Amino acid sequence: MSTISVDYLKNHYDERTEGSTMNFRRIGGVSIAVRIILITLLAVAVPAIGLLATSAYLNQAVTRDIERQADTTLQLAMQVHQSIIEGRLQALFGSASAFAANDALARVASGEETDTKTLDRLGQSLRGHADIFLIVDQNGRTRYRYGGSAGDRISFGGLVEAVLAQGRTLSSPVRVSAADLTQERAEVRQQVVVNVAADANHELAGSQLTDALALAAAAPLRTGDGRVMGAVVVADILNNDPTIVDEVQRRSPDGTPLTATIALDGIRITTNVRRQNSVERAVGTVYSDAVMERIRQGESYQGRALVVDHWQRTIYAPLIDLNGQVIASPYVGIPEWHFDQVAGAFRTATTAGIVLGVVALILGGVLPWLLAQRGVSRPLLRFAAALDAGDLMTTFTAPSRDEVGRMAESLNGLLERVRQATLRVSGAARDVARLSASLASAADQTVALAEAVAARTEGGAAIATEVREKSAQVAAGMDELTRAAEGIARGAEEQANHVDRVTAMVSEIDRSQEESLAQGEAARQAAERTFLLVREGDEALRATLEGVRRIAENADRSVALVERLGEHSRSISDITSAISEIAGQTNLLALNAAIEAARAGEQGRGFAVVAEEVRRLAERSSQATQEIGQLISTTLSLIDQTVSAMREARALAQEGVESGSEARARLDQILAASQEAAAAVDQIVRGAIAANAERVRTIAGAMENVAAVVQENTAASEEMAASAERALGSVQAISGGIGEVSAMVAEIRDQMGQVVQAQAELRQLAARLQEVSGSLAETIATLGAQSVPLQ
Repeated sequence: MSTISVDYLKNHYDERTEGSTMNFRRIGGVSIAVRIILITLLAVAVPAIGLLATSAYLNQAVTRDIERQADTTLQLAMQVHQSIIEGRLQALFGSASAFAANDALARVASGEETDTKTLDRLGQSLRGHADIFLIVDQNGRTRYRYGGSAGDRISFGGLVEAVLAQGRTLSSPVRVSAADLTQERAEVRQQVVVNVAADANHELAGSQLTDALALAAAAPLRTGDGRVMGAVVVADILNNDPTIVDEVQRRSPDGTPLTATIALDGIRITTNVRRQNSVERAVGTVYSDAVMERIRQGESYQGRALVVDHWQRTIYAPLIDLNGQVIASPYVGIPEWHFDQVAGAFRTATTAGIVLGVVALILGGVLPWLLAQRGVSRPLLRFAAALDAGDLMTTFTAPSRDEVGRMAESLNGLLERVRQATLRVSGAARDVARLSASLASAADQTVALAEAVAARTEGGAAIATEVREKSAQVAAGMDELTRAAEGIARGAEEQANHVDRVTAMVSEIDRSQEESLAQGEAARQAAERTFLLVREGDEALRATLEGVRRIAENADRSVALVERLGEHSRSISDITSAISEIAGQTNLLALNAAIEAARAGEQGRGFAVVAEEVRRLAERSSQATQEIGQLISTTLSLIDQTVSAMREARALAQEGVESGSEARARLDQILAASQEAAAAVDQIVRGAIAANAERVRTIAGAMENVAAVVQENTAASEEMAASAERALGSVQAISGGIGEVSAMVAEIRDQMGQVVQAQAELRQLAARLQEVSGSLAETIATLGAQSVPLQ
């Protein structure tokens, strides 16, 4: 069977199968697959759409309800925030009013009396709910400040002036300037300072806020006739005090992450908002510009706001002082992620219900598919498995006479045509066998030609061996020439070196003679200068030794004087001890007098005052004597150190005298050495002459070496000539061998031409075989007849 017949069979089969496949798709797509898909989609889509619509409606309703509850919670939290501030103000108002009823405070304001102990006890009673307690006179100047110093004029945001002018108790949030706090105690000043964030959009970014927000109350202090003599002021600093904001958070509903803040000029001075990825409170961060615009207008802000890199639902309210000015702003907020969690939980539950419903509907839609699987898919799968196994004798039996039955008839007809085509493929296989035999014959001819080429190649190998031997001889000769040339080069280099050495030595002889004369004159002059310098040094050293002796004598007298000063200081110490004992006894007597005065009652009150003053004087005397004793102890210690230092100075002076004596002895030795310097000049000249003689001998030796190198160069040249003659003979022999190799190459070229021709015929046969095999492979792959035997 020819290749054209196989191609015709393949094309005819493709046309028939393509038409059958299109008919099958058209019938099956409309009648079975489409119906199953449509039923499943209708069964799943309609309920799913209803569930999704219901879920969307419920999500919107739940979201609106969550937002309403959040707004209600925030409004209640802001009311709690403001009520806590108002409660603090009322407590401060009560404290100020109670203090104003104390006549002693009015006397302090008027300057008549200052009982600091009583006032300190009052200040201590305020610890915990007030940081500042002070009394001012009718001009606003402080007469008393708890924990700090008095005397400065204060305003407290106009509160002090208002109370003094109106003559009634007032309470209000106030902005306290840094000037009003300069004489407060250190802990209050430290509490006020707020470090403003460097990246804040504020004029104080990167610096410090030193003003304070305070809840303050002030009450007028009156005399017996009703005149206002001053005022008492109590205030609670809110900077860095989280008490109020934490109380607002504590009162929030369980589970609600409520945050609260109080800001001064937009800067958070107290808050329970945390910095991002930290537990640190976000004090020093600022409100957004949109919020501050509403607050400065005296309006509240309610809505969504970015709070320290987190979006929150918030309420901001203005905080107004007694002058009607907005000075601060409290805030409450709930993070949006809290609402997302609540709504997300509802969405999760709704989604789970939808998924369960869809799964149930899918199960209902799968049942028709299972029926179709039983009636159609399984028979088709069995038929496909038989075809995969190569069983072309199988047939497809349909369970019914519908579209599937028609498909079965078409498939059975197709299988019959495949069996006929397989027989034709067997004929094509026989053609392939004949072509393979022709290829084997051509291969035998190729082997014979290859053997002839191998025989010729052996002759060429022998000639190549002889060529290699001749080449080795040439290489040896050339190696000898190379070594001889190297010997000549080294000899020339040694000659150049010896000549350079001779030239250098001659020049050095000339310079040595000139330098010898100059060195002799310089040595003589140096010896004279050395003698003069040594004599001057001896005179200076004698004067130095005399000064050191006088220093040692003065040190002895100073030690005696300082020791006498120490004895007088010890006498003073004994006197202070006696004074301290007298002060102690006086203190005991004053205490006994106070006890007796207390027993005497009203009549002994005056005596008690005197006893108290005596006791105070005794205490002051005791303290003074203790301080004097400490000073004397310090003085004695310094005296002892001074004596030790002077004694060390005396010892050092004595050592200086001894060192000076040794130095004079060294100078005498130097004088002797300078006299010997002149003698050294003659030795230098004689040494130079001897060195010149040595250099002359070296020149003679170098010239002898030059003569020896010249002889070596002559011998190396003779060896080079002999090696060149041997190399010439080897080259001639190599030329003869190369001619024989050329003849061998010509014969090999002829034999290789025959090999090429045989290979061309072999390639033609292989091409025909490839065409037939390709057609056969395509046909078998198309029909799938693996199990049909070739005939």
